[in-house]
Amino acid sequence: MKTRRQVSQPLSARLKPVSGAVAMAIGSMAVIPVSQPLADEIYDEIFVTATRRETSVQDIPYNISAIGAGELQQLRGVSNIGGLARWVPGMVSVDQGARASSPLIMRGISVDDLTFSESSGGNSNGNTVATYVGEVPVYIDLVTKDLARVEILRGPQGTLFGANSLAGAVRYIPNRPNFSEFEVDLHSKVYDIDESGDTSYDLDGVVNLPITDRLAVRGVLSYEDRAGFVDQKYLVREPGFSVPEPDFSDPVDVSDNLRRDKDVNDVETWYARTSLAWDATDDISLLATYHYQDKDVGGRQINTQDSLELIQQDQGVAIPTGFYDNGLRFDEHNEQTNHILEFVATFDFGFAELTSATGYIDYEDDGQRDQTDLLLTFGYTYADYPTFSSFTSEKASEETFTQELRLVSTGDGPWNWIGGFFYSDAERDFRSEEYTPCMYNTDQTCPIGPFGVPSGADVPEITNLPNSGADLTGTDIEYIQDEHQESEEWAIFGE
Repeated sequence: MKTRRQVSQPLSARLKPVSGAVAMAIGSMAVIPVSQPLADEIYDEIFVTATRRETSVQDIPYNISAIGAGELQQLRGVSNIGGLARWVPGMVSVDQGARASSPLIMRGISVDDLTFSESSGGNSNGNTVATYVGEVPVYIDLVTKDLARVEILRGPQGTLFGANSLAGAVRYIPNRPNFSEFEVDLHSKVYDIDESGDTSYDLDGVVNLPITDRLAVRGVLSYEDRAGFVDQKYLVREPGFSVPEPDFSDPVDVSDNLRRDKDVNDVETWYARTSLAWDATDDISLLATYHYQDKDVGGRQINTQDSLELIQQDQGVAIPTGFYDNGLRFDEHNEQTNHILEFVATFDFGFAELTSATGYIDYEDDGQRDQTDLLLTFGYTYADYPTFSSFTSEKASEETFTQELRLVSTGDGPWNWIGGFFYSDAERDFRSEEYTPCMYNTDQTCPIGPFGVPSGADVPEITNLPNSGADLTGTDIEYIQDEHQESEEWAIFGE
């Protein structure tokens, strides 16, 4: 086995045109045919709160795009911010799949992934674009179900939206509970994706229940099963025993050591939201909201054809590769779970309106990454052992508390003003355990001896190991990384 570099590139999904049309035609109980122009109501005037007061989008002195409920209803194929980016000028989303998420580029300034960063942990590192769910700042690629609108503000937004908003801000504004009408709204969608062997489908429903003329509750439940379209042909059958780079000219040797898994980059997403609104008086309004989102990803959406070509050059044989082939040796499943609690109280004093927005965010990430090719490039003589393979198990968690107090003038005079205070307290934990199966394990669980050497043979010395000097005998763990971060922020802002 020779040391080699890993080469990968992202892949994009492509809906089949006919399937997409069928999905639009039969997927919803209240559907509008594909050929029909967009409904008149989507052209109604949209009011936004980007300036922290309700204003028509046409009167906002910022570069802002607002996608209202009518447009979101029409764009049934759009279920996240990556899909919305195709409709928003100045914002681009690079589709890297749900495992790595899709970086946003706004006005030419790129930002971090919309999910947990594999290198540093946590999911609140928005970098240059802030995202808000209601009044809570949280960096998340939220499912776009039952939203009143999505506001996209381009350009620096530091005064009203604080840190991580150098390039702009994205705000998800959910529909509030309706005091006057009982509602039930159900939708379904079935579609195919090119190169996928399975069918994808979405189901979602909304229920609004008025309790009194001042108290109402609203619930949303959504499930999305998006089929994968990338195959992994070279997964090791038995880590520590199987050869990750067998003799590719011998089909039997390949079959004995490697296995294949189809459509690995599938995604299952559950989203739920419950809101309770109470207008205690004409001047006091209270809103409590809970969001839950769980995203279970089967594998990474990448192409490693170039890496496989390097192996092909070494062995002098042709390795069957394709554009939708992922050559990693281990599956890279990942699960991301978000819990978001929001409590907003609004008090109207006549001359100004006071808003108290309290948020609590709990985020968990549990996944696995292949390390085989990466470690082979480090020069630790791993390449001398034919059965060497490696993967990491990674877990991350984050808890964040936020509190904002904001006083906004409501008069019609020539002067308008805003003043407020913001506080955030975050705690993040990240743990990565790197496994090298059977490299150090001397018990009977390994089919062969330590370091991939048959039992009874001399065990060679491995130098320059990451944990040099540590006694790792009897364990498959080679390297452990533990991180704990605590951060506290506060700000006073005004305009």
